[in-house]
Amino acid sequence: LDKNSRLSLSKIAKKVGLSEQTIHYRFKNLKETIKFFPTILDFSKLGYSLHKACFRLKNMTPEKKDEIINYLKNHKNTFWVSSSDGQFELSAAFLGKTLMKISSYLNEFNDKFINHISEQKIVNILKGEFFFREYLTSTKSTNQRKLVSFGSTPQEKKLMKLIS
Repeated sequence: LDKNSRLSLSKIAKKVGLSEQTIHYRFKNLKETIKFFPTILDFSKLGYSLHKACFRLKNMTPEKKDEIINYLKNHKNTFWVSSSDGQFELSAAFLGKTLMKISSYLNEFNDKFINHISEQKIVNILKGEFFFREYLTSTKSTNQRKLVSFGSTPQEKKLMKLIS
């Protein structure tokens, strides 16, 4: 499941040598443990780039921090937000078609919260790797990307316009 969470119950049953009913029963028992089956997207194939920003905060109250986090969470270009301890208390990732759009969004953010940001670092995420739990299987993953063409059919172009 770690490598392909979309496997059917019958395929899982064949792989592990159990009946489909047993697999169904075990999934049912794990319903509270398995929260979701994630989909990993390569946004570059959809024409987007991913940028990560790390913020060091100042003059912060719990209410102001919540306001900043909610502002980031509710923006359409925000992919994820993380609050932590350390050098940077807040991190966020942004999706954008162009660097100018990301820059414009970050400028709006900085203008709104200028009194609460003491430092920020921004990096472009060129490639994200996902490391599977190879210790669970006897096979080793090559973790190589497959090249897929996207945007060549009218339906794909329409989908890209809808999500942009």
